Amino acid sequence: MSLKKWSPLLVIASLVILLDQLTKLWIIDNVVVGQTIPILPSLQPYLQITRTTNTGFAFGIGEGGSSIILILSSIITLVLLWMYNNLSEADRLQHIAFAMLIGGALGNIIDRIRLNHVVDFVHITIPNIISNVSNFADHFVVLGVIILLIDSLLHEQEQPFVETENLAGDNEG
Repeated sequence: MSLKKWSPLLVIASLVILLDQLTKLWIIDNVVVGQTIPILPSLQPYLQITRTTNTGFAFGIGEGGSSIILILSSIITLVLLWMYNNLSEADRLQHIAFAMLIGGALGNIIDRIRLNHVVDFVHITIPNIISNVSNFADHFVVLGVIILLIDSLLHEQEQPFVETENLAGDNEG
């Protein structure tokens, strides 16, 4: 086990969990469930704090299934750890992305174990499109996925273009 390989996971995931849990503790201590607090008047209603609880998946899908979601989240996190372990030391961007994914997943797992629900409070609204309340753990999961997609595109561009023969149309004979 290489410290160079595992240090991004330990540092980034720990920082993600710390930021996530500290902000959730502040929300729990200072905001009542359902209460909305403007961040800046100029950001209303696009970005504000609204405390909600979520026992389901993203966007409240599967509401009330916190125990099942806890088990699934834990299994997925173990799979992500296994995938992280199998990364090459050269895949630095993937290390960062997986660390964000794992840290975000663990942040929400801690909520489910401690509270039997996830604390959400980052309320983003795009009028006539979406109104979503999430948390920093969720945002790091999304950011981790975006980084993996970018890394995949970068690796795809590095691959030399190989022209394949049209096998279906070359049956002369």
